[in-house]
Amino acid sequence: MLKILIKKQFTEIFKGYFYNSKNGQARTKTSTVIWFIFFAAIMILCVGGMFFGLAKFMCEGLHAANVDWLYFAIFGMLSLALGIIGSVFSSYNVLYLAKDNDLLVSLPIPARVIVFSRIISVYLLGLMYSAVSFLPAAIVYTITAGIKIRVILGTAVMLVQISVIDLALSCILGYIIAKLSLKMRNKSFTTVALFILGVALYYFFYFKFQSLIADIANNAAFYGERIKGKAYLIYLFGQTSTGSTLPVICAILVSAVIVFLVMYLLSRSFFKIITSTAVVAKSGGKTKEIKPKTLKSALISKEFARLTASPMYMLNSALGVLFVPLIGIVLIFTGGTITEITGSILPEGSSAFTVLIVSATYTFASFFTVATPSVSLEGNNIWILKTLPVSAIDIFKGKLKVQLRLSISSLAVFLICAAIGLKLSPGQVLLISVCSVIYYVMTAFFGIIIGILNANLKWTNEIQPIKQSIGVVITAITPMVYGILHFAVYMLIPFSLNPAVYVGIFALLNIIITALLSKWLNKNAEKKFLEL
Repeated sequence: MLKILIKKQFTEIFKGYFYNSKNGQARTKTSTVIWFIFFAAIMILCVGGMFFGLAKFMCEGLHAANVDWLYFAIFGMLSLALGIIGSVFSSYNVLYLAKDNDLLVSLPIPARVIVFSRIISVYLLGLMYSAVSFLPAAIVYTITAGIKIRVILGTAVMLVQISVIDLALSCILGYIIAKLSLKMRNKSFTTVALFILGVALYYFFYFKFQSLIADIANNAAFYGERIKGKAYLIYLFGQTSTGSTLPVICAILVSAVIVFLVMYLLSRSFFKIITSTAVVAKSGGKTKEIKPKTLKSALISKEFARLTASPMYMLNSALGVLFVPLIGIVLIFTGGTITEITGSILPEGSSAFTVLIVSATYTFASFFTVATPSVSLEGNNIWILKTLPVSAIDIFKGKLKVQLRLSISSLAVFLICAAIGLKLSPGQVLLISVCSVIYYVMTAFFGIIIGILNANLKWTNEIQPIKQSIGVVITAITPMVYGILHFAVYMLIPFSLNPAVYVGIFALLNIIITALLSKWLNKNAEKKFLEL
């Protein structure tokens, strides 16, 4: 029974490797093996290669300074962090909020067997992430210092210790996340906020870590003595990999105690955890008047509700709502420097600068791809729209208008900030605004048409239409290419041309393209809608 449960857990974790997310059918054994080989190659070459390069940079200097323990302590803590990041959300879903809790409890299976199968899956997932970052460091050390049996044994014990600590911390953090998720009112916005915060913290610590590593490599002996004197546990932690007897024994005992405590506490609290229910603050019984909406506003509200209900949809299709205004805010503080640099680089100075800003706003459209996946996201519920007394053109334009409202409002904030930071004249602001709005209307029509032509209503996971669709790739890449070409053509023109005239020509071209796209949509909307 335990073997079957463990197999079930890993099938759920790597479901995409066993089943085709587009049609829900099982993959062939050959296809599954190829997917796992591809996954292993990505992990080893990308993640493992990155840590291998970092180890090559650090190992020789720390080994020469006779602080091998510090080398292993650094990579041990990095592996610990990566293991927690890789397994914490798995523990949140697997241990606490699994969808099959009711089914498993109804079967004659002891709670300890269910708990152990789930702990094993979380442990092995954390071990995988820890190993792919720690083993490259051990290999580099062996190449540098030679093969030493005691170091090999110590490294194996330290890797087990790291993976066990990963397990304990993942269980604790997963429990906290599970509890918080049960009390959250709007999980989608919270997920997006946490993701953005995580990305910001990642880049902050990444740049800080680079300077710290360089400093440690240059002053290895000094930092080694300070850590040994003030953080003795880190010293013992690093000494485990060198094969020292006392640290190895301590690591084995600590690992055994952690495993026992995790098993004991989860077994005792298993039924309490799985029977937890969401506790959301009540509204206090207040009544709210619901105002009637027009047909078009109701369709737009429906699309906004679908967007805000999915963190994946917001992060992949509407992240420009955050990034475009943020770029504008940065320009307020760096506008003078940017103007000075571009003025000295561009052959026509401020003249080409206007074209450059318009080209930049064109590329920003790649952050807004809401319209393209919106058609496919209807999925099996498309029949609901087909039974309503609503025209297909109104349905498609409702999806299109959501993208327009998000993109143009974000663009407005950017232009206000850019006007302040770059000291643009009213004429420049007006010209850039008109050209950009025309282009954003064109990209919205283009996006919805690509979404209609590339519609896939048989997906089993919303990631497929949102992130893995060729249509989304096209609508994300096209604005980047268009914006680059817009600026490149101006720079390559062999004769002088007024920037206002140049961007005006492109704006006229965009109007013509928009008119053609609008005509196609009005003519083919009903037919294509019935074919969905």
